[in-house]
Amino acid sequence: MVSSRAVRRAAAIGAVLGVVAGAVLASATGAGAAVLLQCEGTNATSFSPGLLLAEQEVRLTYAESLGPCLVSSDPAVRSGSAAASFPVLAGCLHLDPGVAGSKTFTWNTGETSRFEFTIVGTTVAGQVVVTNTGTITAGKFAGAVAEEVIANASLSLLNCLAPPGVEAVGGTLRLLIAG
Repeated sequence: MVSSRAVRRAAAIGAVLGVVAGAVLASATGAGAAVLLQCEGTNATSFSPGLLLAEQEVRLTYAESLGPCLVSSDPAVRSGSAAASFPVLAGCLHLDPGVAGSKTFTWNTGETSRFEFTIVGTTVAGQVVVTNTGTITAGKFAGAVAEEVIANASLSLLNCLAPPGVEAVGGTLRLLIAG
């Protein structure tokens, strides 16, 4: 049985995603840009070693599952995925602004989109929100701007005090591609 607290948290995360993604995409594309793709999804991220209060180099590994895609200029694109692993300097209280990143989305059609972006992390209403803003540089939707907003569950600061630390977080995401 799902608790009312879990339902309220999911609703709050959804509201944060909607507001942040809408505002970010509007500022990136200006008025009049057509939405080419909008997908909801989930994110699972692990850290090795786990995050502690002090910054340290960790290996960040993530997997994203996109779908359903609610709006698409190509009705065949209904879902997708992305995954990567790379080293990063991080801690429980450290959100490194302006870091560059890239990933490749693989769509249910077998096509891919290369996304190159800048990562900005913030805390909104106790939730860690990561916004990836950039351009689709190759593949499907090449040349379009994209915004991905990921709202992860709040970190347990008690787990940040000593090893093994915070080893994993998960949350929801919204991807918008416009051109």
